[in-house]
Amino acid sequence: MGQKDNLTKEYMSDNARFADAFNYFLFGGKQVIKDTDLHEKDPTELISLTKNNDLFAKQKMRDVLKQCVLRTSDDAVYVMMGVENQSNIHYAMAVKNLLYDSLNYATQADNISTMHKKKQDLKGDEFLSHFAKDDHIIPVVTLTIYWGKEKWDGSLRISDMFPPNTPKEIRIYACDYRVNLITPQTINDFKLFKTELGGVLEFISKSDSTPALKQMVAERNGEWKISRTGVAIMNTMTGSTIKPEHENDEVIEVCKGIQGLIDEGRVEGRIEGRVEGRIEGRVEGRVEGRGEQKNEDFENVTLSIMEMQNIPRADAEKQARLLLKLD
Repeated sequence: MGQKDNLTKEYMSDNARFADAFNYFLFGGKQVIKDTDLHEKDPTELISLTKNNDLFAKQKMRDVLKQCVLRTSDDAVYVMMGVENQSNIHYAMAVKNLLYDSLNYATQADNISTMHKKKQDLKGDEFLSHFAKDDHIIPVVTLTIYWGKEKWDGSLRISDMFPPNTPKEIRIYACDYRVNLITPQTINDFKLFKTELGGVLEFISKSDSTPALKQMVAERNGEWKISRTGVAIMNTMTGSTIKPEHENDEVIEVCKGIQGLIDEGRVEGRIEGRVEGRIEGRVEGRVEGRGEQKNEDFENVTLSIMEMQNIPRADAEKQARLLLKLD
């Protein structure tokens, strides 16, 4: 497991942040799930099956798994909730999460079956099923959190992974599965988060825009504290270098660090490096005098700058000309 995976797993193991993510995604920010409603569970999804006296076992490791006591107005319901962290786009995420959830359901059913076998309390079809008509399994909800800066363009359903010419009659009846996904780029209101998780995701989404970072600092009146692990995620995911004022600080004032990045021009430097990386090879291979290739490079770079900095085309064209040395 790499540094990014370790950081995000540790970060989202915290009950308050875990609840915050699910409250945002499931309930639009309403505080339905409390941190005290969550209980850590073994993230290992394991199912053992016996066939022809041979034992088959399948094991997968989730990032974080917790059992939630979801309290309604007149009742309480148990729900299994899992978080999968992604620092990169996973183009088979739907299959990955389906496997986790399926293994969890299979384990639950297997445990109920084992209970009935010990009690020997079933008859007829229930005996053959090892599962009573009134038995229940606990719902499983898996939430994927994407921590990257690029826009997520992976499939959000298994059916999206089918060949385009798959007949609709097949699509209707083939097993489907939806990815529940949080990405920094698609969050419209970061204030719906009640913990620092919202601020960390907001920084990732705006880290390439100097005006947006300045606005973030101004909105917080120069006071914005993030945990050491949160800052480590911000730095690791964006290439930033926000440092604590004191080496042993567990909570870090990040406004000074962000302002330092702006003052030192590091934001623009990261953007320029990413743009140059995108066009590497194309620009170097450009032949002087080939106007068509020049125009293509200019257009590609302009669009890249507009996308990453969210600035008007005219401003992006000026930067593109400088990068391509067209002036």
